[in-house]
Amino acid sequence: MANTKRQKKYNPHRHRREFGSIKLALGMALLTPTDDVDLLDQPREDYAALLAGKLCVNGFVRLSEIAVAAYMAGKLLIERGASLGTQELGGTYRMTGKLAVQSLEEIGIHQGKTGRFVGTADQYRNISDALDMLAAVIPVLTRGELVTVLHEAAQVVEEGLAQARLKNEMKLAA
Repeated sequence: MANTKRQKKYNPHRHRREFGSIKLALGMALLTPTDDVDLLDQPREDYAALLAGKLCVNGFVRLSEIAVAAYMAGKLLIERGASLGTQELGGTYRMTGKLAVQSLEEIGIHQGKTGRFVGTADQYRNISDALDMLAAVIPVLTRGELVTVLHEAAQVVEEGLAQARLKNEMKLAA
């Protein structure tokens, strides 16, 4: 007996219509300017906890991600650099992010020795500047750029944490 059930013909355009509307919606969302400055609410609380001497490890990681994100945003502005002013602004963001990352690194080293996240006034100022600059650059970025910057920052911090864990394991093994 032959199979009487009729097979559907493959139509490559059938799924393309559905995918096209999803792609259009995502594209519009990724290209629209963002005003997600509330992303910085938790890092600002972490900064206040740092000043009060009550910062936890998760808060330290968040502050590190924000500092790296400020650096990455500066790098992105330089790459995008439609005008000379944008490139100069990007250089300023990169330098501010770099100073904040260095400050947090020094605070982390101090925490490893003493068990407390404590820094100097200059280190605190560098971190505060990175928070302020990132708040200023968020409205300039599109949603796609912001997601990219935050994702890259999280990867960089995670790699740094993995290297630090590896160092500590090697010290303990020796």
